[in-house]
Amino acid sequence: MPTAAAGEARVDVPVTPKERPAQQLTTPDLEAARVATKQKESVERQMPRLERGGSSKLEQRFAELELALAKKNLARAEAAKAALAFCVSYAVRGSRGGRSRALGLCAQLEQLPEHEADAAGLRAGVILDEAMQEANRDGLLAGLTATAQVDESADAGVRAFGLAQASQALAMLAEHFPATLEEIDSPLERAFGLAEEALALAPELAEAHVALAQLVLLHGDHDAMRDAETLVRRALELEPHHDGATFTLATLAYCRHDPARALELLAEIQAHGAPRPQVQLLAARAQRAVKAVAEADATLQRAIAAFPELAALHVEAHVVARLLKDDERAARHRERAADILGDAIDVDDAIALCFKGHSG
Repeated sequence: MPTAAAGEARVDVPVTPKERPAQQLTTPDLEAARVATKQKESVERQMPRLERGGSSKLEQRFAELELALAKKNLARAEAAKAALAFCVSYAVRGSRGGRSRALGLCAQLEQLPEHEADAAGLRAGVILDEAMQEANRDGLLAGLTATAQVDESADAGVRAFGLAQASQALAMLAEHFPATLEEIDSPLERAFGLAEEALALAPELAEAHVALAQLVLLHGDHDAMRDAETLVRRALELEPHHDGATFTLATLAYCRHDPARALELLAEIQAHGAPRPQVQLLAARAQRAVKAVAEADATLQRAIAAFPELAALHVEAHVVARLLKDDERAARHRERAADILGDAIDVDDAIALCFKGHSG
């Protein structure tokens, strides 16, 4: 497996059948994805739609699956399939205590020899999900390694879930912990390939659409934004309350010079609880774009208190502090960003890009 190292860190990255060479990103074949989506029906699609906030229904479903998996009868095989589809749903993982309950179902599945690979794949994806929520570098590396080790005999939906999560984890590492990936050629290319493979394996998986949409946006042109919106709208058809899909729509609004709309969408995510650091970073940039610099400053200080090791937050805080004419604090954030980035990225280049691309 390809590996990366940063100090003592080592990470394996999942390999797709169509491993990409280092080259410019290409737009995915969305038409092929649409055709595949129409041709496939999943267990998850046949289940009652889970809505955010329906905690009693989620608890009831967890209890039903836990009981069914504990029984030694023919129905257990169907319960295992249902448990896998249930746990990769964002409605489950995004609910209070959902990840820990999903890991509990993993433990039960691990006791079934025919589902060991499925359980390992599900566990790896949930580990990555939690690590991305916490911006935990070591958790991201551990989750990537676990995903790379999942056997190809695992359920296609579970494998797709792991690949989609690995794609987003690579993108997060590239943005916030670039030194970690110094020995991996073109990590964003790798992430793009993983997201495409996830969508090919499970066109009905919202997470795959979201992962690919976020990477397509890196093109930055009109066609890329159109294709990303197609992907994310499909994700919302599959899971109407997917925060990652809503975040991608907010990013699209911001890229289309509508920061006010971006802030409206980000408020929906923030109302659900503690958001990922990307949400707070985009909120600060959008606030700065609408000239609400003091609000941007407050947003960043809260984010930095929660995620003090993320250089991108310190770069943005430096920019905001300069706008507030707080030179001492601006210098402090610049110095912290430089310490975190090391030799991976020039901090002054990052600051210049921040001023140029996010000045409103």
